[in-house]
Amino acid sequence: RDGSGWNATSLLGAPAGAESYRMGETKTFAVRGTRFFRRDGNGWTKLAVPPRSEWAELGPIWRGRPVARSSAVSDFGLFAHDETSDAWIDLKPPAGFGGPMLATGNDLYVAGPPGQMARLRDETWTVLAVTPSPDSRVGSIDTIHEAGGEVFATTSCACGPSNAREEPTYRVDGDRLVPAFTDLDPRIVVRDVVKIGGRTALLVKDGS
Repeated sequence: RDGSGWNATSLLGAPAGAESYRMGETKTFAVRGTRFFRRDGNGWTKLAVPPRSEWAELGPIWRGRPVARSSAVSDFGLFAHDETSDAWIDLKPPAGFGGPMLATGNDLYVAGPPGQMARLRDETWTVLAVTPSPDSRVGSIDTIHEAGGEVFATTSCACGPSNAREEPTYRVDGDRLVPAFTDLDPRIVVRDVVKIGGRTALLVKDGS
């Protein structure tokens, strides 16, 4: 679809469709299996295969470039595609950081061990952690959200019933994570954070 109408486009190759799509500010990308594609005009351009590509997932669009999480056996990595060279650049995240991601502005966030995520800014990774470190019952970060210029992380665990002590929400505060929405009933677990008309709205699960 372009503007007010629909235009014919060449497919990614039979059969039609892809596992996931991501739209950046100026480009749209898709992935099928371990192959990545970029929308150019009315067609799709096949990109080079990411390294360690026995399995690959299309992550966020960071600074106009798709980020891929790919792995082979027990080894995995994060790579950003360079359009000029059609090469995947190893982002070299800290060890143990390869979870859910978020790209906002020039920053790339990736989740790691419980209570931690890493931020790539100006070519440097910084580990953001909550203090004190969470105990073994606390869930890992499952989603990173941006709302009203702030970055939040929600968590989940295989515990039950749900409660905010074991599935807390964090907010990025400088170079650290801090607990967020601590004034809520502890039986309420936050699943999503958005800004609507200047007000914070939460999608929650009531574990009571």
